[in-house]
Amino acid sequence: MSDTGNQCMGAFGQSPNWLFDFASPNCNDSLEFAAPSPANAWTAVIVSLDANHVSGEKKFKVYFNDTDATGDITDPGDGFTIGFNGFDFVVGGFAFDLADFRLLPGVSLLDETGDIPLATRRMIIDGDGKPVDPAVLTAFVGATGAVLLSGDSSTFSDNQGSGGAFVQHQILGGTGITGPGATTLTGALLGSSVVFVRNEGGDNITSQFESTISVDGEIQQTSSDDNSGIPVFVTLAQDALTNASTSPSD
Repeated sequence: MSDTGNQCMGAFGQSPNWLFDFASPNCNDSLEFAAPSPANAWTAVIVSLDANHVSGEKKFKVYFNDTDATGDITDPGDGFTIGFNGFDFVVGGFAFDLADFRLLPGVSLLDETGDIPLATRRMIIDGDGKPVDPAVLTAFVGATGAVLLSGDSSTFSDNQGSGGAFVQHQILGGTGITGPGATTLTGALLGSSVVFVRNEGGDNITSQFESTISVDGEIQQTSSDDNSGIPVFVTLAQDALTNASTSPSD
């Protein structure tokens, strides 16, 4: 997941570690921490943090199910408020199975010791690691949050939170060229709108490409910029969600 307006913020799943990066709206202050990647199985990722403290005193905690996975932290700056308001927010970026997802700006799950206590975690998963009805946590904290995605493939992208509607997109990857010309983009469908294009460094290079896919399986670079050999990631207004073959409730 990531915030496309606040390019300094996101949570990125990869091996061997997941990286969590949270920043102020102007990116002047940030907090980064890592956690070892969870097993390739249904896993509840529970994160809570309070960044409004001086360097070295910010509070954060990561749980994978009931395992404390809090790792190394990079905390160089002053206290700050994480920038969410007015920014687009992305969930996804690659193919994976996802059950409930929620984002609760302004809500802390931390107790006075800086931990997410077992009683609070039991409002998210039960003792067997299976998901609990999101309404239970909503009642406890008194808010639905900005983002709450839950349900099967037909309704999952309907945001039940206060942060506005989600638009379903697909992100495909290709290798850039020295343009103009065609970049192979397997899965791209003729007529799909190009929402966003970034390179491997996260730079917005959308203006260098066509705005609508004109050939199946390709995207046309319209500029003369040199993207040769550079991975590019293209967000398209296409595709549909499908139900996972298994469920965390099984």
